[in-house]
Amino acid sequence: MIADVAFDAPVRHSFSYRIPDGWALVPGQRARAPLRGAARVGMVVAVRDGADTELKPLARLVDTEPVLSKAQLDLVGWIAAQSLSSVGSTCAALLPPPVITDVGGSAARGHAAAGRPASPKPELLIGAGREKRVLERLETGETALVLAADVETAARWAQRLAKIDRVVRLDSGVPDEERAAAWGALRDGSARLAAGTRSALLAPLPSSATLVLIDEYEAAHKPPGAPRMHSRDVALERAAREPLALLLTAATPSAEAWWRAESGLVRFRLMTSTLASFQRRAPSAIHGSHASAARTPGTLFAAIDAPVPVQQKHTPVAHSPLATSAPTCRPISAHCSSPPPGGPTSTSSCPRASRSAATASVSAVRSSDPNAIRMISRLEKNRYGVGTSASRTSRNVEYGTKSTPLRAHQAASVLLANTMSASSAAL
Repeated sequence: MIADVAFDAPVRHSFSYRIPDGWALVPGQRARAPLRGAARVGMVVAVRDGADTELKPLARLVDTEPVLSKAQLDLVGWIAAQSLSSVGSTCAALLPPPVITDVGGSAARGHAAAGRPASPKPELLIGAGREKRVLERLETGETALVLAADVETAARWAQRLAKIDRVVRLDSGVPDEERAAAWGALRDGSARLAAGTRSALLAPLPSSATLVLIDEYEAAHKPPGAPRMHSRDVALERAAREPLALLLTAATPSAEAWWRAESGLVRFRLMTSTLASFQRRAPSAIHGSHASAARTPGTLFAAIDAPVPVQQKHTPVAHSPLATSAPTCRPISAHCSSPPPGGPTSTSSCPRASRSAATASVSAVRSSDPNAIRMISRLEKNRYGVGTSASRTSRNVEYGTKSTPLRAHQAASVLLANTMSASSAAL
């Protein structure tokens, strides 16, 4: 018998070894074998008939039972192909470190390939009550695996799950022996709740189990190294291949999750507290019989984009003695106050009118004051990046015959003071 073994190396092919007599070996087990003068741990990806005395024999088995089923091995092959990684590197990243023991040629039991029911559609939970909804779901007694973006978050979720039932951890925050024992506890059913990080994506789960990915938008779900793929994509693919219920939580969903929700690939769930906030913001867009439809992304976007009814007022007309034409009064918002009846208008009551008056004053002063001309030119250079030096935090603005280092807001103050002086002189 010949075994094909994939190692954690940047090569796409596996290496063939001779299986010693008396060994019962199946794909999905890890074995130690010689490679370039040293014994290394690899994943057995295939076992085939054959006899070749020139092949090196396997040294020892690492796992008494397969850590990956046939379906999971196929998933590993898909991950490796999609991320341009090797099968061995993918297994090394998504499996707990092996605990080397002298297993020898122990008998191995393969995973049954019985017919499985179809997987339910994944759900995307957003809003303030998303984590509470997850905990309520896990209290029903189902086997569940909660995956977090980092070790600290996984530890916090392990503490929360411990209030429900026994929980095991599958992240690097615990010793390797404990991680290996947790993997076995999930496989034999002695533990039904587990928390971990991306290295637990392939943990053994029974049919109708629940897989939860916390904060699917987090970039930490795609750490450097092989496989170069986000945990969200791996979880979605696994849920499509196995009868698992997948829950994705997010405070601010990623663009990929939004697209899947709008395409109908993921069921969108907006928590009640978040829905109520949108109802308060745009009651005409979400209320009454349309409340259930508001749980879809399209209706949610319509609620976000819906205009908030406000009482608009007209901005006062700002008159400048140096302006050639007065700015047009436009209704912009309720922040601008109307001018007092019969009183003079003030440019300070409306930002848009103030900017228009200042622009007109600057244009008039530009041709009469040489100091203002130099300051305006320098400010324009700083704004548009023309002729500026490497340092943009400080500029030398000429004022009269003295060159003074000024910051941008100080230069603007000098320009404004000079403009007001010119306006007073013109009066």
